[in-house]
Amino acid sequence: MNKYFKNYQHHKTPHTLGSFDENGIPLFNPVSLKLKGNQSYHPIVIVQYGLANYNLWVENNKDECREDFLNCARWLCENYTYNKEFDLAIYYYDFDLKNPAIKAPWYSGMAQGQVLSLFSRAYTETKDEKYINIGKKIVNSFNTTIERNGCASYLDNYLFIQEIASNPKLYILNGALYAIIGLVEFRDVSSFNTVKFDDFIRGLEGLLPRFDLGFWTKYSLGMRFNLSDAYYQKVHSQQLLFLGEKLDNLYLLEYGIRFKKQLENNSKWIKHIHFLSVNINRMFRLLGLKYFLYKQRLVK
Repeated sequence: MNKYFKNYQHHKTPHTLGSFDENGIPLFNPVSLKLKGNQSYHPIVIVQYGLANYNLWVENNKDECREDFLNCARWLCENYTYNKEFDLAIYYYDFDLKNPAIKAPWYSGMAQGQVLSLFSRAYTETKDEKYINIGKKIVNSFNTTIERNGCASYLDNYLFIQEIASNPKLYILNGALYAIIGLVEFRDVSSFNTVKFDDFIRGLEGLLPRFDLGFWTKYSLGMRFNLSDAYYQKVHSQQLLFLGEKLDNLYLLEYGIRFKKQLENNSKWIKHIHFLSVNINRMFRLLGLKYFLYKQRLVK
């Protein structure tokens, strides 16, 4: 296990965002995040709970953690939407988003990638080919753009994976990085490499400077006043260090180190700027000026 990502996802256990269904699958209760709606299956909640239990099993060798990890993997094998036209396996969300305002169903490139990370571990443990077969259909979702029901898009000719595979395109950094990590891990166990992987790396390299403010990172490129908080600054650094080491990519390693130093040097005072950016964002929403928040000129 890569040293930079050894402990990622541990905070997803115990499950605090809802209850469990009768089969032990975690549910998402919007009330837990001060949102409206009923409990439902949330792809990222399920996959991250599975990944957390995998890490706990590896470290502590507890059988119950192994079973919880595989239980989530099995559920995801049985509960996806198949798009026959493009041979895609998709995990849709059945609740609306408020900001940006997106109606269900919608899906996430980040979730697609993290399912691949979970399936890679499940296949390594069980050698069950269903994880590879369904994983290949998930990979296909990265081979086409949002306009053709995929989760990729272009910004100034740079290919980017969208965490929210819908318009307006937000270009969220941590979501794209989680997706790329999933593709890397699945490629390692399956030797399946039909996705435009090198194009995603070139796109990441080309757009990384736009996320770098010199003292901190942007959470996304598609929304104004969208500074990362300290948690996501740390995630960006860990993700880039992981990928840089995994791919022997010095450019990604350089940015991972840079973002880590920004966190170490500026975290004490950056919270004030982040608080200001969040409230400016909220003010525009309350004034009914949501359209101004999204940089539509960035969307191609």
